[in-house]
Amino acid sequence: MTGITLDRPTGGSLAASISHAVVQIMAEYTGRGPTRARTSIRQDSVLVLMQDTLTKAELALLEAGEREFVLQSRIRFQRTMRADLVAAVEALTGRRVIAFPPANHMEPNTAAEMFVLEPRTHGEYADRVTREMNQHEGLEAWEYTAGIDAVQRRPIIGSRKR
Repeated sequence: MTGITLDRPTGGSLAASISHAVVQIMAEYTGRGPTRARTSIRQDSVLVLMQDTLTKAELALLEAGEREFVLQSRIRFQRTMRADLVAAVEALTGRRVIAFPPANHMEPNTAAEMFVLEPRTHGEYADRVTREMNQHEGLEAWEYTAGIDAVQRRPIIGSRKR
């Protein structure tokens, strides 16, 4: 991996940590990163949407009619950055990336990095739910939603033991 050091997020948001890592890696490779990045995380996927990704040189080439050249250059950049991007997402999520189908768009100046994560087993979810339930005595009923990095729980209204 490049000179970027990653720790699993503890107090901050996993999505924000992934956005930050992707921007850092892109800046390291291209000389500047996107001005905006937003990460969405679903059960087995991570999607990083970025705006204002093109360099000054790429924008000049676009103005000169070299759209296909810029697009091909971006595809090559992504192939070159792939190992570092995948390593960052794997380190932050604690899960293996099994596919990385990136996408670029020239107008508007946006890009998307999509990471498909290896599905978790049902046993992992069950173990995590059991641990969470054991930590919260006194509540009879919880609603569980298994997410990418944790099981989220919320008490079902009116379920307190009396």
